[in-house]
Amino acid sequence: MKFRKSQRVNLVVLGLVLLIVGESTHAADKLAVRQKVPVDAGKLLPSVFYSLDGGSVSLLESEGHLRELSLPGMKLLTERNLNLKCSAFGKWEEGFAVYADATQELIILDVVFNEIGRVETPGLPGFATAPTLDFGYVIGKNQIGIVELKKAKLLKVNTTPLLRAASRVKRTEPRPAPLDFLRATCTLDGKYLVTMADHRINRFAIKGKGALAWEESGW
Repeated sequence: MKFRKSQRVNLVVLGLVLLIVGESTHAADKLAVRQKVPVDAGKLLPSVFYSLDGGSVSLLESEGHLRELSLPGMKLLTERNLNLKCSAFGKWEEGFAVYADATQELIILDVVFNEIGRVETPGLPGFATAPTLDFGYVIGKNQIGIVELKKAKLLKVNTTPLLRAASRVKRTEPRPAPLDFLRATCTLDGKYLVTMADHRINRFAIKGKGALAWEESGW
């Protein structure tokens, strides 16, 4: 059987594609687990924090197991097991903070997971801070508190920013959605607190000593 020039070219291309696919499949068959990472991925909280030099990553499992792993390599550097169910994990200027559900308190740690102190925060299970801040926010549905992390001290709890934000939005929208501090997070530079409620995103400017000033809202 004779082939035209164009047919011969097509057959060569097809042969090369099959060869590449065959080699790829063969390579995939040889894949193997080189190293097991010492964490339970199913229990990890979504917050993951990298060191400033990118040489390690810190993780928290929901049962309170903290680990720092090297990058690359994922070798265990530091660990601590709080043995408490945890639902929030944040990184501040000099370490980390964890919210323990069972005891309803914020556990404040240094960079190697040594405990600095604990702050009772009943009804305020959320937490937000930034690597550039020495304070953090403990958060409930309609209230927010400021914690001085170095001294492990709850400074105050109020709803003033929420009320101010709601009044401003009501003046600009005929049917405003409810506002609260659910799913709050701080920007990495520590300049803003961003919250979400009923598909509305709100941005608060962080002022001196953690005071909040509502700036804008959007869908």
